[in-house]
Amino acid sequence: MTVFPPAEVTLPWMRPDGEPATRLLYFAAAEGGAVWRNAFNAHAWKPALVAAGVIPKPGSGERYKEAREDGMHALQHFYAWVLPDSRESIKALSAYLGHACAGFTLRTYTHLMPSSETRTRKAVDESRASGWPGSGRGWQDPGMQFDDPGSLNDVCNQRLGERAGRQFAAMARRGFRLIRSSERAGATGQCRLGGPALLEPGTRWPEHNGVPLSLHAVLDTDALATWLGTELPVRPGLLNFFYVDPDLPYEEYRKLDLSGSGTCRVIPADPAQAVTVTAPRPARSYAPTPVHAAEVTMLPDCWDVEDDDVEFDRGRHWGAASLILSEMGDLDGNTAGSHCAFGWPDTSHTLKVSSRDADGAAVHLLQLAEDTELGWGWGDAGTLYFTIPAKALAAGDFRKVEAQVLCC
Repeated sequence: MTVFPPAEVTLPWMRPDGEPATRLLYFAAAEGGAVWRNAFNAHAWKPALVAAGVIPKPGSGERYKEAREDGMHALQHFYAWVLPDSRESIKALSAYLGHACAGFTLRTYTHLMPSSETRTRKAVDESRASGWPGSGRGWQDPGMQFDDPGSLNDVCNQRLGERAGRQFAAMARRGFRLIRSSERAGATGQCRLGGPALLEPGTRWPEHNGVPLSLHAVLDTDALATWLGTELPVRPGLLNFFYVDPDLPYEEYRKLDLSGSGTCRVIPADPAQAVTVTAPRPARSYAPTPVHAAEVTMLPDCWDVEDDDVEFDRGRHWGAASLILSEMGDLDGNTAGSHCAFGWPDTSHTLKVSSRDADGAAVHLLQLAEDTELGWGWGDAGTLYFTIPAKALAAGDFRKVEAQVLCC
């Protein structure tokens, strides 16, 4: 710390629009600011993997090979394996990793404990056996997604009790799992990941401080409206989702001002007027990938549940999130990496995604996970979320959309 003292940085706390807070960063960028996760991945971590012989050196003009299994997140997995294998307790490991409860840590990292795998799994199975009523009936992995609303109600009532179960089930929203289209599951309208934008003539390509944003997805809300019903109060046609993700050398990238609002945009377009618009340099372009929007009913991840939403025993649980983790733990949250639209975010990173205001929880528009086939990633096994205040959605004001990246 004497040679490399921590940098004092003031940033919004917890959320992009949170109250500014000043903290000491032990790992800071060369100019003294916060490290931009994508820049670190591309210009520090990937070169280290090349030097170690883990991935090949890219050719001139080529990008580094995707290495999800060997990303920065692998260090956390290694840490989570070494400590229990050295007889450190799961409770201590949970605290070190910043998890809300030891049960979550145990479920997540059991497979990384080779010397005690059988014993640990047996203990987990025995301790949780009575807590799985309704297992295998109507719910689907990943996360809190159901193909049968009746089974959703049954599972909530059986696990949480009649009153809390009814309250939690009432929070359910309709949404979609976005899966690559196939002969059996064709593309839903013009929904797709990547590709060029579909904008009305004369629409300017969005920028942030002079840097063009990258197009990541297009949702065809006309094709989604029937399932969403009243949960989609407007019919904006096509929604183009943009996020700042420039393809620049590190020396140029690190000089960019990527702070403040404007790092994301969602631009609606009339399908009858929309034309294909190719991304300008240095915005990244991803291969157009049509997707099938599979209809599901979603419950919120525990971190998007607030204490007033569901009744719980305050002598047993520190909050509503604790109740959901305890009783719905095998369903709640996942880090498998999935793309979803509307409904609720399904990935647990121990932080809430949906902010609240006087009109209730923000509406979740899109969740994008790391995708090695498309070639995008969000820092350390992270996920990109787009949300909009409920009132803004009702007014069709997509200027109010916010985006955030959360990492586990």
